Amino acid sequence: THTSGIQSYTGMEDYMDRMAIDLKPIEMVEYFKNQPMRFEPGTKWEYNNSGYFLLGYIIEQITGKTYGEYIEENFFKPLGMSNSFYGSDKRIIKNRADGYCYGENGFENAKPLSMTQPYSAGSIQSTVEDLFKWHHALHSYKLVKKETLAKAFTRYKLANGEETDYGYGWGLGIIQGSPTIDHGGGINGFKTMAMFLPEEDVFAAVFSNCECSSPKEIAVKLAAHTIGKPINSQAEIKLDEEILKTYTGVYEITPEFSFKVTKEQEKLFVQATGQEKYEVFAETENKFFLKINDAQLEFIKDDSGNVTKAVLYQSGRKTEAKKIK
Repeated sequence: THTSGIQSYTGMEDYMDRMAIDLKPIEMVEYFKNQPMRFEPGTKWEYNNSGYFLLGYIIEQITGKTYGEYIEENFFKPLGMSNSFYGSDKRIIKNRADGYCYGENGFENAKPLSMTQPYSAGSIQSTVEDLFKWHHALHSYKLVKKETLAKAFTRYKLANGEETDYGYGWGLGIIQGSPTIDHGGGINGFKTMAMFLPEEDVFAAVFSNCECSSPKEIAVKLAAHTIGKPINSQAEIKLDEEILKTYTGVYEITPEFSFKVTKEQEKLFVQATGQEKYEVFAETENKFFLKINDAQLEFIKDDSGNVTKAVLYQSGRKTEAKKIK
């Protein structure tokens, strides 16, 4: 549910400097286990890769098998997922796609990442066809009981009774009035999104071997079009790079939750605490919108023309964020 308060290892300051190192699961656990709690368990929601890592480590302790052996024996082989593997830099895999990013001079190879580090939080290599086999098995109750799945797809409540947009391992949202069950993924060179609309029985999965794309945006549009409720493209304008630069920085909603605005070439991106990075598009000089959901972002300036805060409009709610950096 991402409400444990445990520090997510991917958010630690020195993680980027050590992500290419091969480590045993216990070494990764040692890396983050003594970090201060982010908040009291159950009081907030914050995406946490350490939680998924610990689940894989627990599986190894209980079964006596490696996490890779367990998922191949209990999921890939029984479900006929012949093009799915536990991630490995050493294993020879036919037709394996390399990962890329987009830099100042065009496409570049993604930064090195040891697959021992995503581990049970992301070290799976697969295809959209195999993912559909898993999706079908899950929703025909071959993997878990109907009651268990229903619980996984129910919005988790915090200690104060507030509902989150997440169940047990699944994001829960709405597209064009239709409920969605989804989850994305992202590591160096790769981004993914799988989305299910239960009322219409529509499943959309998009995989990309470049950090520069937005599988969620594509999946949302595919799903909306399939149910006969296409998303009309908003008119976007192009802004001067000097204007975009004024919006970059860190905006704080609460001490525990903020979002970072960055500029990459002529594009502006927003990344909230524990979430993926998404491009925002200019509607006016200071108002932007996302293409993956109904969110809008407005930057507010003081009398001197300096950006002091941003206002997020989403699902009928208005949230202010003070610029702190």
